[in-house]
Amino acid sequence: MRSSTHDEAAGHKANRSANLSRFRRVFPQRHVVLPVIHVESTEQALRNARIARSADADGIFLINHTGFCEDLLTIHRRLHDEFPDWWIGINCLDLDP
Repeated sequence: MRSSTHDEAAGHKANRSANLSRFRRVFPQRHVVLPVIHVESTEQALRNARIARSADADGIFLINHTGFCEDLLTIHRRLHDEFPDWWIGINCLDLDP
């Protein structure tokens, strides 16, 4: 009989493998640069995103230390409008996992 811990570990390994596979489909190159922008405002996020884009970053992550996820999602949409072909991830720190 297998333990639930063994099943959880196997499931975690399968999820990690699927996530890595998805990551490699989006970013097939060996090295990937994804700067993190600590968002304070839409203007600041746009300014920082433009710097990252001009430096040939592969994409960016937006993170909120203050404010709410809804605001970060609005800013994400604004950046996506400006950079529709560029990868933009988000990390909403105000949400529980």
